Amino acid sequence: MHPKKEVIAVVAHMDDEILGMLSLLPRIDKVIYVTDSATQWAGPIGPVEHYAALRKRGAEAAAKMFDFTPVFMDWPNDYLTQLPAEPKAGLCAQLTKLLENASAVVTHSPFDEHIEHTFVSSYAQFIAAQLDVPVIMALMNTEWAESLVATSISMTVALSEGRKKEVMQQCYETEMRLLDHVKYTPNMLSECFIGRLDVISSMLLP
Repeated sequence: MHPKKEVIAVVAHMDDEILGMLSLLPRIDKVIYVTDSATQWAGPIGPVEHYAALRKRGAEAAAKMFDFTPVFMDWPNDYLTQLPAEPKAGLCAQLTKLLENASAVVTHSPFDEHIEHTFVSSYAQFIAAQLDVPVIMALMNTEWAESLVATSISMTVALSEGRKKEVMQQCYETEMRLLDHVKYTPNMLSECFIGRLDVISSMLLP
């Protein structure tokens, strides 16, 4: 008997599932977090290892809240895009194994300007193509706070920006900080319509 097919999200960081896929989470069976989500900026939060542990507890809280299975690959966040060829091949093989039973893959949009997001998106798309699995890409802003296009991105189905902040406060309180790497610019406002991508995507999930 074949195992049940699953809708699987592949994200770079622990909190990306809330920031970019909140309206889809009730339809997602498993979330794969590629990196350890630790970063050298942690500063007052403490050592990088402590920060990574806090993020993991947040992901576990989110998994309990939305009833999905969390999978932690724990690749180094700050050095993900600098990995030599052999470790990258290992990451690809590991992720391929994790996606073998996917009915659909949800991941970052390739238009996301966050470098780890686009890296993870490219791997997820490549592997899904090899497995002949459909891919749904979610455009997200990379912070909890409002940006020029945050409302367009966050107003999905019945879940609003306020709901996203509420969930972030419960699961990832350490990430409730001022914007520090949002790269949206006014000329992107003309592209706000693609912020509704996850609404359309939710209709495509099996």
